[in-house]
Amino acid sequence: MDHLAPVLDFGRNGGRYYLVEAFTDASPLDVSAHGPLPPADALHVVRQLADALAHAHDRGVVHGAIAPAWVSVAPGTVPRALLSGFVLGSAPRAPELSTAIDARTDIQALGLLLYEMLEGRPFVAGTADESGNGSTQVLPTYSRIVPSGVSALVARAIRHAPAQRQQSMTQLRHEIDTCLGRIVEKSLGESRPLAAVTPGAARAHPPAPPAG
Repeated sequence: MDHLAPVLDFGRNGGRYYLVEAFTDASPLDVSAHGPLPPADALHVVRQLADALAHAHDRGVVHGAIAPAWVSVAPGTVPRALLSGFVLGSAPRAPELSTAIDARTDIQALGLLLYEMLEGRPFVAGTADESGNGSTQVLPTYSRIVPSGVSALVARAIRHAPAQRQQSMTQLRHEIDTCLGRIVEKSLGESRPLAAVTPGAARAHPPAPPAG
């Protein structure tokens, strides 16, 4: 799978598991050192991670500990992301992990990771909203304008109740693709000239004849 870090070997040393991964040209994702990613890059990275996780989920494997420590990114016109840590997972986990984990656990973690890539800092619970069923949901806030649809995508992914998140990686990928499509549409709209002379308009207003 393109976006899973290649594993050469694995084992156990005492009470800890370890992995031996192939060398790649990707560098650890460290937004605290390099600052926020451009929104399109952040969406491409999380889209690729969703691809890797969909592949794992289809085979009954849940990561359960997604965090920047398990993500590497290789530079390019479109950044290439690699996900590792399926065995080593020891990063902070979603709240429901004390009882059970499933695909929606990884969805919440991807939502938190997308927020961190956009803001250059981890998500900290702040403004809360009373949802229709009476449960309090945390609303993400941003220091800059994010692309259309992104705030709603993140807000849904990080909901406390798994049943209120996107229910599959396929669903999450569809929402990411919609956001990326809007970025492309906006970029194309901004690149069009403000005014254009059509052939009809040119014929309707021919140049004036020379004087004399």
